[in-house]
Amino acid sequence: MVSFPFLSDLGRIQTCNLLSRNQMRYSVAPRGHLIPKKTYKYLFDLNRAANIFLFTFIVKALSLKMLDLEDYIRIIPNFPKEGVVFNDITPLLANKAASAQCIQQLLEMVDGHTIDKVVGIESRGFFFGMLLAQHLNAGFVPARKAGKLPHDTLKEPYLLEYGMDALEIHEDSIQKGEKILVHDDVLATGGTARAVCNLIEKLGGEIVQCNFLMELIFLDGREKLKKYDSRSLLKY
Repeated sequence: MVSFPFLSDLGRIQTCNLLSRNQMRYSVAPRGHLIPKKTYKYLFDLNRAANIFLFTFIVKALSLKMLDLEDYIRIIPNFPKEGVVFNDITPLLANKAASAQCIQQLLEMVDGHTIDKVVGIESRGFFFGMLLAQHLNAGFVPARKAGKLPHDTLKEPYLLEYGMDALEIHEDSIQKGEKILVHDDVLATGGTARAVCNLIEKLGGEIVQCNFLMELIFLDGREKLKKYDSRSLLKY
């Protein structure tokens, strides 16, 4: 069984002889210090408990089966308009194991960067955007469609794969120099994400990464984001 050096080697204890169920000899450290039997028993029990925990954790980890997140994406043709294929993430959201794995993999893509704010794009970017912010100990900023935010805003128009729209962000939501993670469920033409990046930079934010659950590579949206670190979990 694996042992923890910081516990088993503490004080460089040389001997441990159990005399009975309730008695333990003093153990002698190199400089002649005596470790009381109660202290040593505590360390012994703690080390044993730690070994059991580690062993259990390893066994469970090895028994876990990685889910294929694509199995939880439902493909809907001709939505929201004729000729458009919509990737529905609601089955993923409804499955606790799949959604937990998804957030973990999205966090791994951030690769340890310090993040001050996560900007989630309306509206499906809010689902995992809020969770990313919580796990990263960061604030969350919603980028919403025009007219949805109540305070003073900046506005940026953009081209969708099926029309035109505009996004807004509160003027006081991002401070100059803050490190920003942009998140949305899908990277399609790249117009939405680029509009958000423009808004962030107008407020002085520094974009660390554009982070997506899915990417429709045939629409080449990554080209609009080539100046940024853009990553996606699933590619279609």
